[in-house]
Amino acid sequence: VSQSRYIFNGDLTVASGGNFNPNQLVLGWEPWHTGKFTQTGGTVRTESWTRVGWSGNTQLNQSGGTFSASDLMVGWINWENPGTAAATGTLNQTGGTFETRGIAYVGLQGGTGTVNVSGGTNTSVRTIVGWLAGGNGTVNHTGGRMQAGETTFVGFDGGTGVLNISGGDYVAK
Repeated sequence: VSQSRYIFNGDLTVASGGNFNPNQLVLGWEPWHTGKFTQTGGTVRTESWTRVGWSGNTQLNQSGGTFSASDLMVGWINWENPGTAAATGTLNQTGGTFETRGIAYVGLQGGTGTVNVSGGTNTSVRTIVGWLAGGNGTVNHTGGRMQAGETTFVGFDGGTGVLNISGGDYVAK
């Protein structure tokens, strides 16, 4: 049984030949956390949530390899730690394959999330950019391929969302 992995103020890197398989990956727990996850190669798979910006100001950077997340949250508020301020999360993808097997939430319920895709392939079943009151989400797609298998919602149920497409292919069914 895999366990959850938390990155608070440190950096974790997965490179070519590496295999990282936590139950869930959480970047940030307190407002001052600035954790960073970097993937340059290898394989990453989470069986539960991948939380980028659960609290603090954290980022996930991918330039290679394959990352498979059950569900992805970029920028939220840590409701498990009462009194925690809303988070800022950023996912930067310049290459590789990033797959969300469920829903990719970008900026939800008081948090600010940004996803920048300039290369590689980024897929999800459903993408929600800016969800619930105070959720601020932005997706900047300048290259590579992004695809939502079912739907893409921008500014959903009280959230504020922005989807900028200036290059590459964005496919939403």
